[in-house]
Amino acid sequence: MGRPERVLDPENNPLHRFASELRQLRVKAGKLSYRQISRRANFSVTALSDAAGGAVVPTLAVTLAYVEACDDDRDEWESRWHDLMRALAPADPSLKARPVGLCWLINSDLWLRLMI
Repeated sequence: MGRPERVLDPENNPLHRFASELRQLRVKAGKLSYRQISRRANFSVTALSDAAGGAVVPTLAVTLAYVEACDDDRDEWESRWHDLMRALAPADPSLKARPVGLCWLINSDLWLRLMI
């Protein structure tokens, strides 16, 4: 048996609400284990449990695979996922983070210049 799932605050956090709804879907599908969902969805147990964990935003692909493995409506969940993205988007587009890879390149270039 796996670890207990973390406590979520679905009333005040859109990501927690989404994760909570994924958990409810898993229960509705017959209390499937993440291992069972993994076999059906072709994604790792970790990716699927993280999707319902409320700490990271699942990709659309993981979300839809999770939903299909639980025999639910793909189109409805795709719409929910896009709603989540809108809810989590910063109001000011200039506040978006730079891609991690680009930051690494900038930092590695600076590191190289300091080393020379």
